[in-house]
Amino acid sequence: MPFPSSHPAAIPTEVRSLPCLIDGLVRRYDGLDRQQPAEMIASSNSESPFTRHFPRRFFVLKCPTEQAAEISVQSSMWAAQKHNEAILNRAYRTAQDVFLIFSVSKSKVFYGYARMDSLIPVVKPELEVTAPSPDEEPDVEVQITSLESTTLPTDGASDYDYHYHWGEPFRIAWHSTTRIPFSRARNIRNPWNHDQEVRVSRDGTELETGAGEELVGMWGESAIARGTEEGAIS
Repeated sequence: MPFPSSHPAAIPTEVRSLPCLIDGLVRRYDGLDRQQPAEMIASSNSESPFTRHFPRRFFVLKCPTEQAAEISVQSSMWAAQKHNEAILNRAYRTAQDVFLIFSVSKSKVFYGYARMDSLIPVVKPELEVTAPSPDEEPDVEVQITSLESTTLPTDGASDYDYHYHWGEPFRIAWHSTTRIPFSRARNIRNPWNHDQEVRVSRDGTELETGAGEELVGMWGESAIARGTEEGAIS
C-alpha cells in the first residue's frame, strides 16, 4: 500500500472523524507552535560519539487500539506517552535514524514500523501553583496506583485496565504496515531488556541495535515473500 508523505500539507477530513483514543491529536497539532528551541536544533545537527556508535536506534511503541494506529498511518503523526518523550527526543538528536516499531496492545503482532521524522515539541504547561489543604492531599496508595496505570502491559497480560497519557504529536514516516506475528520473531531477543524476546517489551522499550535491525529486516523478508507468491499466481 502507498504510504503518506512524512510532511502532510493537511489532515484529511475522514482522519479527523475517526472515533479513537487519539481524539483531539490533530486539533492539538494544528494549533501547536512547532518552532523548536535553537539549542535543540543545533544539537540535532551536530556530530557526537553517540551518533557514530548508534546511528540507528529502535524503540517498541504500544498502540492502545488499532484505530489509533490507523489514524497515525493516515496522518503521518504519532503522540508518545509523556514519560517516553525525553528519551525519544534525545535519540532523534543523536542518531541518524530512529525507528519506531508498533504493536497494538493484546494483538500478538507487530503492526508495522515507522521512522521518527521530527522532534517532539516541548510544551511548558501553564500551572497555577497553590498549596493544597490537608483535606485535599491524595492518599499515597492512590498516587502509586495512578503511576502504575500509565504503563501499558507487556504481551501476555490480560484484563489489564490502563490509561494512555498522550504527549505532544510529532511527525513520523511509515515504512510498512504489514503485520508480523510475535511467533515469527520469537528467536529475536533483546540484550538491553534482560535478553527477553522482543515481543516482551513495554511501551518505549529500546531494542539493542542488532535485535532492532533483525526485527525491521523481517518486513523486507515479508515483501520479498509477497512478491514471490504474486509471481507464482500470475
